[in-house]
Amino acid sequence: MRKHYLIISIAAFLCLTAFTSQSQVVISEIISTDMIELHNQGTDTVDVDQYWLCNRPEYNRIGSLSAGCGNFNMPPNSYLVVTTNFDMSLTGDELGVFSSGDFADPESIVDYVIWGDRAGQTRESVAVSAGIWTVGDRAIAIDSSNALIYDGEGDVSSDFFLGESNQCEANASSCTSTMSFIRASNDTTVVSLCVDDDAIEL
Repeated sequence: MRKHYLIISIAAFLCLTAFTSQSQVVISEIISTDMIELHNQGTDTVDVDQYWLCNRPEYNRIGSLSAGCGNFNMPPNSYLVVTTNFDMSLTGDELGVFSSGDFADPESIVDYVIWGDRAGQTRESVAVSAGIWTVGDRAIAIDSSNALIYDGEGDVSSDFFLGESNQCEANASSCTSTMSFIRASNDTTVVSLCVDDDAIEL
């Protein structure tokens, strides 16, 4: 009986380890309409060669992309910048990272962000089912002079802010008062302020 408990315990540990290793890669920056940065926040090396990026309805296998810096086999606390085949909208779009090509499976999605006025068919429901996003939540829209930057903690829109891209180096942990701005777009004025180290769009 003890042998069975040991086997079950080992199997559970291996499953948990695999999941933890999978979920430690996050979207660190949306740098431009076709360039993104990933960050391995975990303590294990993760090979993202067979991971996928999703900008529905477009999909790119990470290992097929050109790396600006970093390696597909990502050591702990490392960064990877890739140029995709996407043409993401700065005013509103989405990006998901998947550990396999099963894009409808919540167990396959590793990280996700949706920003601005993106509507229509998205993978938001998959991210919500996986517990890594909140339905209806939107990060701030991006402008051409800034990247959308992840502060390193959490899975909500206020964990993202606009700032200068810092490719393959650590991001600021939060927005600062110097990152606040006013932007006019489509006859709409958008004010972004830093409140308690979170970016708030008014």
